[in-house]
Amino acid sequence: MVMMAGILPVAILFCGFVIDVANWFEHDRHLQTQADAAALAGGLSFLSCPNNTPITDKVNEYSGQTWNSQVGGTQGSVHVLLNSRTYYNQPSRSDPSVVTGQPCAAKMVDVKATETDLPWWFSLGNVDFLNAHARVEFKKIDTLSGATPLGVPDINPTKARVWFVDEDKLPTDALRVLGTRELTRKSYTNGMALWDNTESPISVTVDRPNIGVRVAISYGSSTTCGDPLVVCYDMTPNDGILYARGWSDDAASQTAPKARDVRLFPDGSAACPDAYFSSAAAACTIGVQAAIDFGGGTGYQVTATAAGVSRNLTLGANGLWRTASNSPLSVAAVAVKENVTLAWRKSGQTGSFGTVQRTFGASSSRSGPIKLAQIWEGGVFGANSFHRCTAVFSGCQHNLVVKLGLEGTFADRYADLASVTTPVTLRFDSSGTGSQNQSLDCDPWADPLQGGGGGRNFTNEIARGCRPSYTPNEGTACPSDPTDIWGTSSSPENQGDPWECSAVEVGGRVSQLGEGFDLRILGTSNPTSCPASRQNKWPNLTIGDPRIIHVFLTQFGAFDASGRNTVPVTGFASFYVTGWRGVGAANKNPCQKSSLASPDDPVPTQGTVVGHFIQYTGPISGTPGEESCDFSAPTPCVSILTQ
Repeated sequence: MVMMAGILPVAILFCGFVIDVANWFEHDRHLQTQADAAALAGGLSFLSCPNNTPITDKVNEYSGQTWNSQVGGTQGSVHVLLNSRTYYNQPSRSDPSVVTGQPCAAKMVDVKATETDLPWWFSLGNVDFLNAHARVEFKKIDTLSGATPLGVPDINPTKARVWFVDEDKLPTDALRVLGTRELTRKSYTNGMALWDNTESPISVTVDRPNIGVRVAISYGSSTTCGDPLVVCYDMTPNDGILYARGWSDDAASQTAPKARDVRLFPDGSAACPDAYFSSAAAACTIGVQAAIDFGGGTGYQVTATAAGVSRNLTLGANGLWRTASNSPLSVAAVAVKENVTLAWRKSGQTGSFGTVQRTFGASSSRSGPIKLAQIWEGGVFGANSFHRCTAVFSGCQHNLVVKLGLEGTFADRYADLASVTTPVTLRFDSSGTGSQNQSLDCDPWADPLQGGGGGRNFTNEIARGCRPSYTPNEGTACPSDPTDIWGTSSSPENQGDPWECSAVEVGGRVSQLGEGFDLRILGTSNPTSCPASRQNKWPNLTIGDPRIIHVFLTQFGAFDASGRNTVPVTGFASFYVTGWRGVGAANKNPCQKSSLASPDDPVPTQGTVVGHFIQYTGPISGTPGEESCDFSAPTPCVSILTQ
């Protein structure tokens, strides 16, 4: 009895300790459940951005207000802070890794939950603070399956390089290259991404008459022409995308008449501000100015010719010959190149100076996404005519800058996705070069719903997605034969590494495109009605809407070839479909009826899909990479519980 009298208080104390520890542990673990659930629920609501309210509502809802109420009826003692560096009433515990502010701007949902004053079992005291922490961050998708078999060219190069070359030498000549430099991207202005080498001009010795500029645009790590993901632009092996003339006034080797410094100038039209390179859709007019040595003679007439049109030049008081402002030369749109020649005549005598300058009209095949190309020197544009080295002139060293303007990337064109109100039109009707139509054959595996023989057809690839996993190509050469990609893989279970290239579908796929979207969005082929749950809800997006699709991105010009081959996958983009159109009276989208509460957008032609690129951060079949989500771009992202 004496021993029991001594042991019993200790035993009771230990029992109380066990009960209290268990109670603290239960509250602590449930508090962590609340934090995890709140962070995950908030992370799944980022489709609402830039509206933060749905995100904060979900955080509050799943942290105990509606669901997951704290055990023991102590929810009133639970305090939840969102994107805070400190816990409730604990300023000394700071987390510098938190990006404070609203979730859409911070790109994270960081939940710090604190339960205060949890009483002990014997009411001898309180646990001042129980803390729990959870964080959801967003990472760009690195591999993706379930994408829609549609390829969209994206002008998103990683590098660009220019070469000054001697156009009179063969490409294999070691002395052809006069100077080269990588360009860096600077800004996005007037619908163009601007690249230049202002910080590192190219030192070029002008000791020859005909100099061209060749351009390489790379979607990988290399800028070597011929390497995978590298596209080089020049007009022919011996013609650059830009031209610079080297002229000489060495009297010892040249006799009059001789054309010296010759320059082009625009006619003042806003549509054609550059006389040397134009991407205008309409014809441009340019003028010619020339310094000509006639050896002191007079009575000469000078004529400039381009594109078969000739104009007379007039000698000005400054000693320069110039076309009149009301009589410019006309250069057709997408002319590829037009040589400008000069000729003279006097008293029955005639002569020609030959080609003295060149103007270039942009085209998809010869200049690709390049919409602006200029040579600068000393901060002055139009450095296309140089005094070249001679026996008596050595000041022919020039530090040159090349400026390029490329069509913008998706990130450029849709920098504020929520503000883009005009639907984007994607065409898949074989309107491009060759037989390709931007449709992909992305799923080669046997499909039980198609009898098991052969892969999913294009219709079912749209309706149910592409089962293989794909990942962005960072420099792997794509084979010409799709079977080299597919190899011996026969099912999703034994695919192997994700594929970096996709096979293309050739020929007309217009009717299959319409039927595929009928099945995907409306659930049936050739539907006659549009259920309210399947109607256009733009811009109020929700997780699980079948109108949300993910498309493949590929490099510019990938679909210019003919025949069945493969294209590199350079990325992915999320798209919300607000209209589609197949072909034929039996394949019309019933969601376009004006009587609906929210009808689909008009679709201009058959074989097209309209909608909006979006930033998607919901559930997706894929794996994240290390790169943080760019909320200004339509690359799909994954929400990950990182802490």
